[in-house]
Amino acid sequence: LQPEAAALGEEDHRHTAPFVFADQAVDDLLHVGQGEHMSTTPSTATVLRFINALNEEDFETARNCVTDDLTFTGVMGVRNGADAYFNDMKRMKLKYNIRKVFGDDNDVCLWYDIVMDNKPILSSGWYQLEKGRIKSFQVVFDPRPLLEAAPK
Repeated sequence: LQPEAAALGEEDHRHTAPFVFADQAVDDLLHVGQGEHMSTTPSTATVLRFINALNEEDFETARNCVTDDLTFTGVMGVRNGADAYFNDMKRMKLKYNIRKVFGDDNDVCLWYDIVMDNKPILSSGWYQLEKGRIKSFQVVFDPRPLLEAAPK
């Protein structure tokens, strides 16, 4: 609950989205059910477009959503520069099932399952945008399910 809404005993749905599947289009994410509408920011729309493009392996569209000097920080390492990041993504071809979206100005947070090695791994990503494009993002998750499945 947002402080203002909580004081009134109401929930604030301005920056949230329900669970969505990887194959849902960005437009579907912005209009939820009949008569139900999710307010979104331009930053949220950009991040959802980025994730949808990655799910579709449309790396050109995804690349247009980020800056050239993109910084990605993850549990397993850091990638500096969009080219380095997309070289990995083209090889890994991860899929994302979004559970929740939070947006505020140039910051967007996603809760999602990232499918890695055919295992859905609950994760969170914090995306920071500059001039309408993703400049940096951090992803956190518990890597133990992947490490436990790795050959010893």
